[in-house]
Amino acid sequence: MRRGRQNDPLPGGLEGDVLASLWRLGQATVAAVQLDLEDRFEYEYAYTTVLTVLRRLERKGWAARSREGQAHIYGARLDTTRVQAGALDRLRNSLFGGSHDLMIAMLREDRLRCRGLAGEG
Repeated sequence: MRRGRQNDPLPGGLEGDVLASLWRLGQATVAAVQLDLEDRFEYEYAYTTVLTVLRRLERKGWAARSREGQAHIYGARLDTTRVQAGALDRLRNSLFGGSHDLMIAMLREDRLRCRGLAGEG
């Protein structure tokens, strides 16, 4: 069995969505993850697609699988803090030239703009 690869990029796209389902559900079957994705995105993913993504996450060391009777149960091994920190680092480096100050200033400006649109003071 291969071990998780530490240099892999953090999950994005469907891998990120499936991982988010595991965070929301804790331990879940493929069918439970499939239903969670459908509820969140109003799109019907094929069972085999969800299974493939869960197997890929397991192979990368980002999810773990156990067995309960005939069912395979998956759970996240990658915690939300690591993914959030990695996503912020990518965003800061790609859009703000690595500057924390520029990124924070943009976030503050956006928050004020959103408050203005919502009619908050």
